[in-house]
Amino acid sequence: MGRLKTVGRSEKRAMTVSQQSLDGIRAWMNEAFKPAKTRLQEEGTPSVYRFQVEQGAPSPTLWISQEVFEHHPVDEIIAALDHDHVAAKLRSDPITPLMGVEPQGRIIFVPRHSWRRSQP
Repeated sequence: MGRLKTVGRSEKRAMTVSQQSLDGIRAWMNEAFKPAKTRLQEEGTPSVYRFQVEQGAPSPTLWISQEVFEHHPVDEIIAALDHDHVAAKLRSDPITPLMGVEPQGRIIFVPRHSWRRSQP
């Protein structure tokens, strides 16, 4: 797994993901998990963006692939988050992060099992 890098507003990235899109998802997370704030980090090639609620352990975490951002506007991603009840799922199981991916052009959110947890 690659190293994590905190993504800041003034930082230039080679990726095509707009700061507006990243800020939109972070605002959705902040609203869904008030009063906690959300930390944004980027990992790997191709990039995956990690939105982690800063509330102590375990912290609800949402990962979204760069592919999702490249093919969908932020309002469509947020609509998919709401449609799939992602905030409720993360609240009910904050240990298992969810990953936003795009198989066959549709955004879905699947469990992203951590290497720290034993796999069945």
